[in-house]
Amino acid sequence: KYDITHSDRLVLKIMTEKFNRRYGEELSQDQKKIIEGYVFLSDKDPTRLKKFFESKKIEALKNLESFEDKSDNRYLLSKLDEVREKIVTLSSDNIDDQNVVKFLTLTKMISEIKKEL
Repeated sequence: KYDITHSDRLVLKIMTEKFNRRYGEELSQDQKKIIEGYVFLSDKDPTRLKKFFESKKIEALKNLESFEDKSDNRYLLSKLDEVREKIVTLSSDNIDDQNVVKFLTLTKMISEIKKEL
């Protein structure tokens, strides 16, 4: 008799290895957490992923404030209000492909701002 849970674990292991080989160096730890949470928690425990999304929004807004205080790049500073508005209106309750991509982008923005600070 074939063990379904064993095959599920095997498929998961193979897919995880392939994913890590392809994207392991390109993604930040936070981006990996988002993908992992989306794959494994979105159906079972969406609250954890929602909380993580909310924490990333707060972190992004704090980093924008720091960037605004320390940067002298007029072009980027002129775009801050628009970016801030997009972050504020970003829903941490909506867990779908499109929103996950937005939060992956948000975490990339956070890491880019941290490099500048």
